[in-house]
Amino acid sequence: MSFRKIKNIQVINESNELMSFKEKYGDLSDCIFEGDLYIGNQNLNSLEGCPIEIYGSFNCEENNLTNLIGGPQKILKDFNCSGNSLKNLVGGPISVGGLYSCDKNNLRSLEGAPEKAHSFDCHNNRLETLKYAPKTIAGSLYCEANMLKDFIGGPEVIGGDCICDYNKLESFIGFPENGADKITCSNNSLSILGMQPLLISMALSYHRFCIADIVTDCNPVDLAKEVNRINSLRDKLNRDREKIEKTLRLLK
Repeated sequence: MSFRKIKNIQVINESNELMSFKEKYGDLSDCIFEGDLYIGNQNLNSLEGCPIEIYGSFNCEENNLTNLIGGPQKILKDFNCSGNSLKNLVGGPISVGGLYSCDKNNLRSLEGAPEKAHSFDCHNNRLETLKYAPKTIAGSLYCEANMLKDFIGGPEVIGGDCICDYNKLESFIGFPENGADKITCSNNSLSILGMQPLLISMALSYHRFCIADIVTDCNPVDLAKEVNRINSLRDKLNRDREKIEKTLRLLK
């Protein structure tokens, strides 16, 4: 199937009543939009009729959308559907080149999110789990102000920061083994024991990490002691491994 390329859209219905993209702008589902497309604050209740691909950014924030069905499937730059009434992301784009923003909705599930994202923002929703979140996030994850208790089922790679304040976190079980650049996790229910999976994964991933890279409500003295203890254990394991490898080389 061939797609038409367009660079602008025209309103065909000036009414402020709830309506679909198709009713307001016409059926453009056989089109590729070249450039950034902003259709925020238009009282839309459906994305049916949207261009199939966007060669730029796509913004449908602050409408009355309850799902993303009918929306673009490939977006070259950023995607913003924040401030709607979404409960999941089913029907949303399968490919987003930039920031994927789905904050300030009513999300209870991230089902429908793409497998990869540059950065992913799902803060201020009703999420109890990060299941279905992108497995690979090259940049940062923003998941603050939800109801998360752990990271089971969440991303396997976070290349930038992880902002997870104001949740119900009890443990970092399920957090990516390679850690993150900076982690803020204040206003949760974390203890030193709950922090251990994170501290261990970071100790094993980095030669040395700074306690300033973690912002938490845990007692900083106790946290520093645990970091030093884990680092010491790691260093001992590395020394023991070097001894074993040297012995094996001598036996060859």
